[in-house]
Amino acid sequence: MEQDGSIEDLLKENLRLTRENNRLLKKIRRAEFLSAFSTIAFYAIVIGVPVFVYRYYLADYMAGIEHMYREVREQMQGVKELSTSVLPGMREHLENLTEETSR
Repeated sequence: MEQDGSIEDLLKENLRLTRENNRLLKKIRRAEFLSAFSTIAFYAIVIGVPVFVYRYYLADYMAGIEHMYREVREQMQGVKELSTSVLPGMREHLENLTEETSR
């Protein structure tokens, strides 16, 4: 009979350990799920906030800056074209002046 008592005790201990194991596994699963959800939420915020800020706050400013850059570039191109067309004429004019003053 004593052996039956020890088997019964072992079965009760086994049942208790199984329930504890099950409870711990559920906690681990919950923690893993929350960890995965937190990671996804973190990266969504890290990527989403700058996109949101650019789209709703900075896009107009960036378009204005881009427009100013294009205008400056076009004006610089105009200055370059002006210098290539005016400088040869000025050079000839200066050469004529130097020839007249040297006579």
